[in-house]
Amino acid sequence: MIANYETQSATTTAVNTKVVRVYACGGFGINRGRDIQESYVTMSERDKAHYVKPDVVYVDSSRGNLIGLEASAQTYILKQKPDLLKNATGEELTGGGGDRAYLRELAEEAAPEIVAKFPFFTYNVVIFSAHGASGCTLGMQIYREALKQKKHVVLIVVGGAHGAHRVQNTNAVLRALMKYQQDNNWSAGVYYQENPGLLPTDELGVNQKVLEFWAGLSNVLAGNASRLDQRDIMNWLQLPDSLQLAKSLYLLGACFSDSELEGAKNVVSVIGAVAPNTELSDGARATLNSAVYLKLGVVEDSDPQLNAVFLTASALTDEFLRGVVSSGSNARDELSRAARPVAQVHELARKLFDDNDVF
Repeated sequence: MIANYETQSATTTAVNTKVVRVYACGGFGINRGRDIQESYVTMSERDKAHYVKPDVVYVDSSRGNLIGLEASAQTYILKQKPDLLKNATGEELTGGGGDRAYLRELAEEAAPEIVAKFPFFTYNVVIFSAHGASGCTLGMQIYREALKQKKHVVLIVVGGAHGAHRVQNTNAVLRALMKYQQDNNWSAGVYYQENPGLLPTDELGVNQKVLEFWAGLSNVLAGNASRLDQRDIMNWLQLPDSLQLAKSLYLLGACFSDSELEGAKNVVSVIGAVAPNTELSDGARATLNSAVYLKLGVVEDSDPQLNAVFLTASALTDEFLRGVVSSGSNARDELSRAARPVAQVHELARKLFDDNDVF
């Protein structure tokens, strides 16, 4: 059985004392963090034993997205730079106005303070949208701090596949995630989904997939499976040194069926928890056997929450990387085409009018 990740206190009487830190950043992250928190709180005590407890911190550039949270919720609001004449400590922002450059500087300075106030646990999850401003700038800097401190971190990121500006923002985030990982030489994993549209109905499927991934991750990290200890789980992303493989950023997945496992590509590492009577198709076995690192635990429970869950870590493929490059290039071209007529109008106006035309 896996050792506890974190304990709430030495005298806790909770059925499940295993806790994972969750940093829920920006509007999307806060909404999913709330979903994760509420799903755990409303479980029966017996069900809680099958999942880790999420210790959620809600982080944003304004308090607008925090409406509806419990009064006891852990929150952090990004602050303006201190003004020694007006406010030496810096006032909370009331939003970032979508200005990533402005927010990034503030988030980079704030990240050490955030993780000092709400420290990393053994395992940490950071949730944010890649196509916004506040959530991604804050989430990326918390992720960066985790890499610097050599903490185990999983990202849950949703990108935008609609509109040149959202695509460009998403592209910039994905490139930054890879760069931060390489700069710090520490492995991490990202569960990535793309939101295909602007309508609420477009988001529902994406939100459901995110919560399903969390359920699978939480179930395995709970450590109820024999033969799967804490070191095995650490090895999932930080592969054993004996394998002599470079640190990397992996694409993550949670597979609950043969077909999902058969569809997993370029799998490097797998950990999972299965019921004693679990059977697998030849294709699913082939996927597992292709992994460089594989460790499955067995849940000895007459009524397991999940019959089988496999957490996969896959290599970033050439196809994925080319997609990042081409989508970013296409987005820049679209933005350039949109800007050209405006520039032409400005130039024509400059030639046609002078100060005497102003009244």
